[in-house]
Amino acid sequence: MLLPIPKFRLSSVMMLCLLFAVALTYGCKSTPRKPLIEATLGTIPQQEFTIDASKNEVVVGAAGSVFAIPKGAFLDAKGKKVIGEVKIVIQEAPDLATMFRAGMQTVSKDGLLRTDGSYSIEAFKHDEAVTLDPKVGIFAYFPTDKVDPDMNLYNGRLVAENVEWTLTTTPQAGIPVCDTDQETRKKCKKCEQLVKMNQSIHPGQMPLEADDFWSKRYYWHDGVMYFAASGSARPVFKKKDLQDCQDYMSRTKDGLELLAKVKQITETQLSNIGNHYAFRLNSLGWKNCDALVKEDLVAFSGKVVDDDGKAVGAAMVHLYCKERNIHVMTQTDFDGSYSFSFQPQTPFTLYAYQGDKVGKSNLSIRSANESVSSVQVNKISENEVEKYLEDLI
Repeated sequence: MLLPIPKFRLSSVMMLCLLFAVALTYGCKSTPRKPLIEATLGTIPQQEFTIDASKNEVVVGAAGSVFAIPKGAFLDAKGKKVIGEVKIVIQEAPDLATMFRAGMQTVSKDGLLRTDGSYSIEAFKHDEAVTLDPKVGIFAYFPTDKVDPDMNLYNGRLVAENVEWTLTTTPQAGIPVCDTDQETRKKCKKCEQLVKMNQSIHPGQMPLEADDFWSKRYYWHDGVMYFAASGSARPVFKKKDLQDCQDYMSRTKDGLELLAKVKQITETQLSNIGNHYAFRLNSLGWKNCDALVKEDLVAFSGKVVDDDGKAVGAAMVHLYCKERNIHVMTQTDFDGSYSFSFQPQTPFTLYAYQGDKVGKSNLSIRSANESVSSVQVNKISENEVEKYLEDLI
């Protein structure tokens, strides 16, 4: 049996007390203040371009990155070629200062990296993300003051608003054109011979009896062309190899048009930029020009304290080395302590911040397990942030 719910009547005094308690509860709630130095990828402006995916196109970023996009480079969610208008979105972090402001570290699972810039490219059709056809690729040219042969292409993967870098096997190389170097010339010659051979051959039926193998005959079997003679058969080439060669020859032909556009841009629009790294991209997303730091590293530790000398826990600490183009970061423990591994006898700057408290210290370590002087953080206003970070540039 259901019992009747008793009815209560609140007096006006009780009602006022209740409303006051609710107001007091909500009034005491504090909204956590965003840190003055917000190290997120959102600090890097997005640049948008519209291209025709059915044509060879070239996109140029404000900082000088060049993306040469061959026709038919994109695939939709079903794996079909995308045609018509496509929106390209790029982001550029050509220097260490921009990477610092974006919270991008120069470190991979293999160790510490020194960088020469980071760039991102994404593509959308009707606001739906599309992927890059790895068989076609995009040819990227990243600006640099001086080309470093040790620089490699690293792919970035977003993990909890951080970018994790993984080394690719992609060598520095530009748009494939048959006459640009010895390697492409050799491959083009081989492909030209294979395509020409296929055009001149008229295959017959596969021999059904042993006696049939004595008659000279070309035939296809399981995607391989054979030549039957002298009682046996030898493979001549595979359909896959032929298709790959036809695709390669088509790309080298389109490459001439793309290369001409890239050269025109780099010689006119980008006259202020001296050199570029050239890479063939097989996927979209963040890309880094990095080199693994080969020198031995040593560990050191330190503390972050406030102006009263008290430990500051959960503070962000950035190690910033302009000389080697290295940036790594960590967070302090509850006792304000942190640790890094770095190259000895190399000057660097430690930046620390928590909320509106920031501080920095110029340091250099001599030996392993060294304790460095504490970084003191003090309150500053929003107007002082840019001045505080001006020595990054």
